[in-house]
Amino acid sequence: MMSENIDLYWFSCTGNTLLVAREMAEVLQDKGFKVVMLMMERPETGRIELDHAIGLAFPVACQFTFPLVWDFVRGLPKADGTEVFMVDTLQGFSGGVVGPRRKLLAGRGYKPVGAREIIMPSSYYPRRLDGEKTAREVDRGLEKARCYASDLADGISRWRSVPLLSTPCTACPAGLGSGRP
Repeated sequence: MMSENIDLYWFSCTGNTLLVAREMAEVLQDKGFKVVMLMMERPETGRIELDHAIGLAFPVACQFTFPLVWDFVRGLPKADGTEVFMVDTLQGFSGGVVGPRRKLLAGRGYKPVGAREIIMPSSYYPRRLDGEKTAREVDRGLEKARCYASDLADGISRWRSVPLLSTPCTACPAGLGSGRP
């Protein structure tokens, strides 16, 4: 990344996304970046700094994300090359998240520099959780977050589109984040 300032906007339901965002912020700070973590639920309107890189961290549920996240991304001001990256946390497959976010942001003048999906423990079946298994999943997820943050800092991360599945999955009305991009 070129910008030394990063505003990392996050939304977390179970805490998994917040863990990942904090881990990434720590790595980026260790590499010399100035990182400010901001809640998506409480953005300070008009305070989006387009000369800072923007990070987006959010959960995926039922192969979508939440309307709050879509609304936040759609509400970002138009940019002229502002770097943006995203990370989502999920249990398995996201479907209509990565590609549509890239398309939306690039169309608004942002420069997508990285996207990563990180598997974290499920919150669907809390009675079936195995403490040791959960700890291993968290450790693996945080290691992936550290590697991703390092790749971002070194300018080697990528944000690829997923054209075969993104558009049909985004159009599907099922799920918590059924709001279209």
